Amino acid sequence: MSKGPSEAITGAVSRASTRMRPAPTTQGRQYEVLVVDDEPLTANLLAEGLGMAGFYAVPCNSGADAMGLLDRTTFDVVITDLRMPGSDGRDVLAHARRTAIGPEVVIITSAAEVNVAVECMRMGAFDYIQKPFDLDVVVNVALRAAERHRLEAERRELREVLRRSKHALMVALEARDCYTLQHCVNVAFLARRFGEFVGASQAILDAITSVGELHDVGKIGIGDAILNKKGPLTEAEYETMKFHPQIGLEIIDPLGTFPDEGSLVSAHHERWDGSGYPLCLEGDDIPLIARITAITDVFDACTTTRPYRKAMPITDGLRIVEQSGGKGFDPELTSEFLRFFVREFGPTGDEYAQAIAELRASENGQPIPVAQSEA
Repeated sequence: MSKGPSEAITGAVSRASTRMRPAPTTQGRQYEVLVVDDEPLTANLLAEGLGMAGFYAVPCNSGADAMGLLDRTTFDVVITDLRMPGSDGRDVLAHARRTAIGPEVVIITSAAEVNVAVECMRMGAFDYIQKPFDLDVVVNVALRAAERHRLEAERRELREVLRRSKHALMVALEARDCYTLQHCVNVAFLARRFGEFVGASQAILDAITSVGELHDVGKIGIGDAILNKKGPLTEAEYETMKFHPQIGLEIIDPLGTFPDEGSLVSAHHERWDGSGYPLCLEGDDIPLIARITAITDVFDACTTTRPYRKAMPITDGLRIVEQSGGKGFDPELTSEFLRFFVREFGPTGDEYAQAIAELRASENGQPIPVAQSEA
């Protein structure tokens, strides 16, 4: 920042002192903000203004000192000037965001540095504030950033609850149907790898990790006579089977899931042309996570042994996926899946069975028999 505070900052702090604001809090404590600027008076004025708005704000006058504080103290938000001697705002940003639990970072920049600020957002900054600015703008951005940080913390906690519950649900699923459990693990593995290949968001990848292995958990609520039938289902039996996505959603919902997790479980049988179930969604109305999972679900179902038939050769499974593009599956994702599979596992899939076997071996002492596929 330019040396010396602007009149806008000084006036804003003065106005903030004349009105009362409810203190923003998370889990019974004030939101904590680290203010970083190499001009001490500016840092102090911003911290004072944020304090009057209800935050617990700590001023700091160098990037190096800020990174030291971040190593020792927990903050919800960091507001940092971009240009500082030595370690600058980009260094502070990289240090703050080096772990998933780091604080949100807001960059303060001049008009001439907006392109750099946008680049900082690509690096993980929450937002940027352009000088000259009003304190109310800083307060509002800081509050939005703190709320984002709180929500992300809650998301991590809920996913941890789901992780701890997942093993119990998988044991229950295995007791009902060993094939379904093997299939769910295979699908989760393949969907995660495929999601990474197509550049799916981190939220989608996290959701696949959380509940991909539970995408068919609703089959717990389907009778054994249908679940383990050694032959095609009757029309009535198939209608009963179609309830399992909704049953699955009802099982995982109380565990504190987020929309992506729910969509994976409830919509992985929706089809691109609207012929799927349970809601007959069509095209882009089907959530991306469900479109990804649908392809891997059908591929694994084709290439593993079922109660009523032997596994198809992998090349036949790939052909079925290809033929379903634009009908059952998103046509673009279908093409991407074929490219992905050949690149990752070879044109005949020779490396796929080995990858699944290695996955089983890494299951922390909980081995699950590998469902055999024919090459």
